[in-house]
Amino acid sequence: MITKKTKILFLSSVIWNFYKARPQELPTSLSKYFDYECIYIEPIVYKDFKTIRLKNLSKNKTDYVKIIKRKSNLKKGSVLFIYENLNNIYQIIKNKPDIIISNDHLMSFLPCVYCKIIGKKFIFDHIDNWVQVEKNKLLKFYLKNIFYPIVGKFSFAITNTSHYLKELMKKYNKRNYLIPNGKSLKDIKRFRNPNFHQQKKAVFIGSLRDWYDFDLLVNVFKKFPKIKLEIYGTGKMYNHIKEKVKTIKNIKLMGSINGAMVPRLTAESLFGILPLKNNNLNKGTCPIKLSDYWAAGKVVIATPTCELLKIGKNCCLFAGTKDEWIKQIKKIVENKNLRQRMGKLSSEKIDKIYNYKAISTKFNKIIKSILK
Repeated sequence: MITKKTKILFLSSVIWNFYKARPQELPTSLSKYFDYECIYIEPIVYKDFKTIRLKNLSKNKTDYVKIIKRKSNLKKGSVLFIYENLNNIYQIIKNKPDIIISNDHLMSFLPCVYCKIIGKKFIFDHIDNWVQVEKNKLLKFYLKNIFYPIVGKFSFAITNTSHYLKELMKKYNKRNYLIPNGKSLKDIKRFRNPNFHQQKKAVFIGSLRDWYDFDLLVNVFKKFPKIKLEIYGTGKMYNHIKEKVKTIKNIKLMGSINGAMVPRLTAESLFGILPLKNNNLNKGTCPIKLSDYWAAGKVVIATPTCELLKIGKNCCLFAGTKDEWIKQIKKIVENKNLRQRMGKLSSEKIDKIYNYKAISTKFNKIIKSILK
C-alpha cells in the first residue's frame, strides 16, 4: 500500500533564486528530513516592476521542492495587491495542499481568511516586524490594525524568528512558537572549508538598507587602515555608502555577488560585524548574517539589540557607540585566544540549535499536531 505524502504549500515573499535563507531552507529541510511534498509558490513578477526580492541573486538548486514561478504582463499597482492574494487562493485550490505556510505579510491575508472558512490549516511564519519595515503609512495601518489581528487569530499557528516577535503575537494566538533562523547542515560545511584562509578583514554581505548603521561602520573602520572592510550587496543605501567610502582606501563597496561566494568571503574574515540600528524594527530581528558568521566559527561584534543580547551573549561582543566598536575591534585583533574561544562557541551554537535540521524538527512537531 502506497501512503500519500502530506503536501505543504509555501507562499513566499521572495523568488527561489533570491539569497538563500529561511524561505528556501524550510521547505527543503521539511522535504529532506521528513518526506513531505513541498511546493514553493514564488511571488508574481510584474511587468517593469523592479525590487530586489524578485532578482536572481543565487542559484538555489533543489531535488526536494517543486517551484512554481509566476509572471504577469500587468504593471504593479495597488489593485494587484488583491489580484495576487486571489491568485494565491487559486494556487491553494489547484494544488490541494494539506497545510499552507506563508511568510508573505502582504499576500497572506485573503489566503488565510479563505483557509479559515474552508477548514484548511494555515501557518504564518513571522520573520520580521513588518509594521516597522514598511514606510508607507497606509500599509502600516493595514498591518497593525487589520492584517495582524485577523491573520494572528485565523492562523492555526504562528511561528516567530525572535523572542520579541513571539511576544507581539501572543495576544492573538495560543499556538505561538519561537523558531529562529539558521543555516543548512550542507551550507555549514561550506563555511568551514579548510581551503579558506583567514585574512585581516571584515565583510558585510546583504541588502544595503537603512536598518544598518553604515555611517557608524565607515567611521569606525577609518580608524583601522590595516584592516579591510568589504561591503557586498545593493539597496537604497548603496549610493550613500559609495559617496562615504570613495576616499577611504581600506573600505570597498563591492556590489552584488552570487550567494555561492558567501561562505568563502565569510570564512576569510577575521571577525563578524552586525551594525544594526538599535530601534523598534531591530528589536525583532534574528539576523541571517549572524548564522553565516557562526557557521564560519567567527566571533561577532554586534549592536546590543534585544534578540542579540538573548541569543549571542557568549559568542558576541557588543558595541553601541563608535568608541565601543573601536574598543571591541582592538580586543579581537590583539587577542587570538579570544577569537578562537568565542569562535568555537559560535560553531557549537549553530551545530546544536541554529541549523535547519533542528529548526525543521520543531516545525515538524507543529505539523504533526495539525495532522492528529
